[in-house]
Amino acid sequence: MDTYKNTDFIVGDHDFSLIEIKDGGLNNGFYYFYDNKRHGLIKHFILDVSKTGIKTCCDVTFILKEGKYTPRIELSNRQDNKIHKEEMLLNDETRNISSRIALSGCHKNFWALIDYIQSSKQVEVPRNSWVAVSKADKALLDNIEVNKEFVQKVLLSFATPETQQLLIEAKKDDVNNLFAAVKHAKSRKALDEINNLVISNVSEHKLELWIKENDWVFGIEYIRRLDATKIGIHSDADILMESLDGFVDLLELKKSSVKPLFVYDNDHNCYYPSSALSQVIGQTIHYLGVMEDQRYILKSEDGLNILKPRAKIVIGRSSLMGEKEKEALRKLNDTLHNIEVLTYDEVENRARRIVAHYSEQTLSINK
Repeated sequence: MDTYKNTDFIVGDHDFSLIEIKDGGLNNGFYYFYDNKRHGLIKHFILDVSKTGIKTCCDVTFILKEGKYTPRIELSNRQDNKIHKEEMLLNDETRNISSRIALSGCHKNFWALIDYIQSSKQVEVPRNSWVAVSKADKALLDNIEVNKEFVQKVLLSFATPETQQLLIEAKKDDVNNLFAAVKHAKSRKALDEINNLVISNVSEHKLELWIKENDWVFGIEYIRRLDATKIGIHSDADILMESLDGFVDLLELKKSSVKPLFVYDNDHNCYYPSSALSQVIGQTIHYLGVMEDQRYILKSEDGLNILKPRAKIVIGRSSLMGEKEKEALRKLNDTLHNIEVLTYDEVENRARRIVAHYSEQTLSINK
């Protein structure tokens, strides 16, 4: 198991988009945030630093349970990497005790961190929301066929009880349409993001983060992501997905800048897979074999159904390929068994078709 160095994360200065959750490498069942820019596990989130050098820190530890990470949070004041002590008079005796933790000067950074943790799809945060409404209003809320977490956030975004009550009294269809509109807007924003990521030739990790946040691009084929490390896959760019029929498939992500995907053979007048494409196909075949070999253990210990797993490889760009190369890719997919090779352009085009479809539905609803 990999072990990592420790690093600090300065809230307000460092970039939340560059961190992810990883095993601590100590085989103790705990997981931590990992900073991909500084290449280390985040030991302390620094919320504030006083003029005397005292740091207000927030430490975040996760426990993995049923595919979700549940956070444990510890606040402390530290100086020179030690818990800061302050003198207090107790029973006519001066003692050094751990200093009190006041967040008044860094409350914005604290809530920025908490908001980031709550926004992660991988994290399960206990939530209790109480709203004083009539019995009839409660029945209406119970019947709203949308994500309840979304409704709670919308309620809290309104400043006064009067405006909250207007939302509660809205028709169920209106609230459902609002939810659909928000999801649609997020999908359109995601399209712009993947286009910029592909054009910029970013790392596999950044593409992986986008895919994890937007697995809807594969349509309704998959219902949730799973932990790839359960089958001994430790690459950052491998994702396990549970399909609608309850079985587990593999997504293998490579860079969009990989080229060429096919090489022309003058002697035989045909195109064949390049070394880069051949390598990832071979790697994927190996992973599928690992999944098959461990299917009984994974079923009994983790409840994962692995039977003749399939894989999708996302690599390169079809917009950089000629027509003959595109034909070669189609022929290759026709001959591969349980493996499909997609380019990032194809993934983006699938996403655009999905967004366009729901745009038409939205227009028809609003007419």
